[in-house]
Amino acid sequence: DSFSKRLGLAMAKRGIDQPTLSRISGVPQSRISEIVSGKTKNPRTATISKLASALEVSLSWLISCSGEMDQKKQEGSLPPPGVDTPPTSTTID
Repeated sequence: DSFSKRLGLAMAKRGIDQPTLSRISGVPQSRISEIVSGKTKNPRTATISKLASALEVSLSWLISCSGEMDQKKQEGSLPPPGVDTPPTSTTID
């Protein structure tokens, strides 16, 4: 499984096209196109990190297909924008 295939899979799963990924990640669309097409085989770590963050996928999965694709939610982290959280219950003495 190649990096370009994993990037394409993550984009498809998230419903994100190259122009949108470029806007979200800050990576030029031309670079994303080169990566997806396989023309760029070994992008810089900083580029991979930006793409992984924008796609909300694990950096280790995107680099080497190890671990889970989706980023694990950090305990205590805020939910993504637009996601409602259930109210917390409080007890009254």
